[in-house]
Amino acid sequence: MNKKLFLLLVSGLAIATSSFASTVKWLVKPQYDAIGYFSTSIFKCQTDGKWQLIDTKGEALLPNTFDSISDCIEGYALMLDKEGAKYRIKGFFDESNRRFIPVFGIYYTGNYSFFSEGYVPVMDSKTSLLGYLNTDGEVVIPFKYHQARPFIKGLASVEPKEHKTVYIDKNGKSLTITGFTKGRIVIGSSFNQNGEALIASFGNNNAIINTKGAVVRQYERRDGRIPIRKYDFAFDDSDTPQEPDQTLSLTFDKDITMFYDNGLVGYMREGSTLVPAQFTQAGQFANGFAIASINNRFGVLSLIDGDISATLEGDDNILKTGKDSSKFVYTLKLPENLAQLVEVKFDNGDGVLRDITLENNTYTFTPAVDKDVREVTVRAQVTLDCLLVWEDETTRSLNSIQLDISQPFCDTEYADGNDIVRVKTVVANKSEIAVIVSTYFSPKFAKESGNSLVSKAYSSAKIVPGEEKEFYVDLKIVEAETVKVAVSVKANNKSYGAKSSTLELKPFY
Repeated sequence: MNKKLFLLLVSGLAIATSSFASTVKWLVKPQYDAIGYFSTSIFKCQTDGKWQLIDTKGEALLPNTFDSISDCIEGYALMLDKEGAKYRIKGFFDESNRRFIPVFGIYYTGNYSFFSEGYVPVMDSKTSLLGYLNTDGEVVIPFKYHQARPFIKGLASVEPKEHKTVYIDKNGKSLTITGFTKGRIVIGSSFNQNGEALIASFGNNNAIINTKGAVVRQYERRDGRIPIRKYDFAFDDSDTPQEPDQTLSLTFDKDITMFYDNGLVGYMREGSTLVPAQFTQAGQFANGFAIASINNRFGVLSLIDGDISATLEGDDNILKTGKDSSKFVYTLKLPENLAQLVEVKFDNGDGVLRDITLENNTYTFTPAVDKDVREVTVRAQVTLDCLLVWEDETTRSLNSIQLDISQPFCDTEYADGNDIVRVKTVVANKSEIAVIVSTYFSPKFAKESGNSLVSKAYSSAKIVPGEEKEFYVDLKIVEAETVKVAVSVKANNKSYGAKSSTLELKPFY
């Protein structure tokens, strides 16, 4: 059996953008030892050494009973059982009608286990000679050849005895060869798509014939050998091995790429995670499907429509007061086609994922953190039929008031003409509510001198969300001085934080 059984990449593929979809599901759960493409809409799956066919609805087209399934050529494939070193043909699969055609005689594959022009060469179990079956499993050319190659241009190269080759049509009638006077034809290739075949006799005599049987030119051997190998069937003057036309053209979804995380594979689409990394092996999405494995068990992923998103907010009733939030609301938006199918796990801050139930797409919880912790990190995971389709990690402050406070600073180290240096701090309101901010400056001079505090150290102002305000204190500097300036901040009459700086200040002169 010389044909490949497991196809992951094929020639003749196309590239296209996938239809809009935001997540995936298992078309076929990861339960197989191997999966390959049989056609663009059928997969062949192996488990316990047996193969079967499954369509893109996940439905079995053939039972899991065959030792091998050949490639789909001309819309047909051979269903095979292994008997010793041979493969017995149990039947054919018709891709277009998706039906199994049983073969009742005992026949084995030859060197060419694929259909060509509706015929496939097979070996008789009793005589070990070869003949041809049609797509209905009927014998159309009797078993009387030692070798039989595929039909191309209505003709096939056969060997009625060893070291003798003739060409026959589909009725078994021999083609008359003219213009070749170099002795008996020992070997001959199938005709290629240009209607040419290579024939050879003993003594390095080679020629190219056409489908009329006439010699069109002589052929010089290359490196002392005839370019017809055991499994090549058609002549190619470039000495390239010939393969049958595998009627499989995958359209890869170009906007979906794979990424790796801790040795596992996931998928991204246009910079965003489509499927979190969880696969031990994975192939590229093609025609909306991808072959992937978890723990070395293979399944098939399918793109589906639907967008999943989440937000984490403090409890509205508490936020309006500007107080610390003791409860939070996690809102998880699920597409309607998934809402009743998925399982949601949630970590409320203690590092443990637990199953939760959403009420109107929301989950209200109290963060599981120590009382001195000022922020909480929560995690969520959404699984669909044992597949992790989405995950989220969000960090949020436990205090509804969020301020950015700068270190105390001054624009210049020198005092102005009145011996005044202005020391400032900037407070930005990152909260969602307006905040009354109070600051208190505490300067500490390194030595006693005529330096002093000029303006009031205390000031207050209202800062609306998204804005910032400057607070300051004026210091009178009459000689060079090192001053440590600390500023403490209150928000809505509650201590919020403090910042300090050590400044080198100089008088005007």
